[in-house]
Amino acid sequence: MTEQYSKFENYKPPFPFNRPYSATILSKFRKAVRLRMLQTIEQYHSKQIIEVDDYKLVAHFHIKESNNKNIYLLPGYLGGHNSTYMLNSLEYFFNRNWNVIRLNPVDHGDSLKLNKKFFHALHDQIVANALEQIIDPTKDCFLAGFSFGGNFALRIGTSNFASKFKHIAGISPMIDHETSIRELPDFFIRYYNNKWKHTFRVKEKIWSDYNFSNFYKMNDFFEMIKLFLPIILPDMKFDDIKDFFRMYEINEAVIQNLKTKASIIIAEDDPVVPFHTTKHLSDNSHVNFLSTKYGGHNGFVENFKLEDFSIKILEEEFSKNT
Repeated sequence: MTEQYSKFENYKPPFPFNRPYSATILSKFRKAVRLRMLQTIEQYHSKQIIEVDDYKLVAHFHIKESNNKNIYLLPGYLGGHNSTYMLNSLEYFFNRNWNVIRLNPVDHGDSLKLNKKFFHALHDQIVANALEQIIDPTKDCFLAGFSFGGNFALRIGTSNFASKFKHIAGISPMIDHETSIRELPDFFIRYYNNKWKHTFRVKEKIWSDYNFSNFYKMNDFFEMIKLFLPIILPDMKFDDIKDFFRMYEINEAVIQNLKTKASIIIAEDDPVVPFHTTKHLSDNSHVNFLSTKYGGHNGFVENFKLEDFSIKILEEEFSKNT
């Protein structure tokens, strides 16, 4: 057991950070702190639009040529390079002599206005192709994703391209999306519902032939997905919506087909990714499964400085391969 994981496996943060909802929500306050601290490294920032098929993705680079390690970061569902956990990771890793590359998939962050077509859960190959365009073979390269980005990172890990990464990791990764939706508390249902509907409104303003008025009245995720599938995947027919969810769950087959070392970091009290959906992964020899008793979803608030102990564990995992 590594030092950081040993320290935080059963670590109980001070109140209120030892509650799953408050840990998840209050972690968002890191953003104000990180933005102020990140001003000192803005001189190293550049960005690039990456084209894959008919899509445009956006990569944000913080590069210092003397650094010999690159970490590539994927945001959670409809998040982006400026999501709290992405900024937190940028500041943490860059100040420890890592180059940091944050990739916005379709409809994430500043890629939203660039694409008429929509993001969907089967875009892992689109993201992999974008990563292949920007990976630096002269550096030690690592891949980490948060929440839905963690799901993508693990599935990208099954491709031959994954061997270019020394290690990949999912932090609070989405394991079984169908079960997560069924068990989501109402607060998170509204939160993710509003994020999704925001993408409709943005695209309607840019492309006048779009009209999603029928979606705005809906609050049932399953009904929305069922209605949305023919729009985003017109060439695929699903007899049952469960067939769609099964296509991107992190099951044993995914883990057994990983082409490089992989880790999962997740909290037992995660309110978005139910811990029981990870049971088939906890003793799997193909992945290093690191669960902590507390942390919420992408929260992992260690103290009143809002330090994130998940990325301390992550750095230790990756550093074993440098």
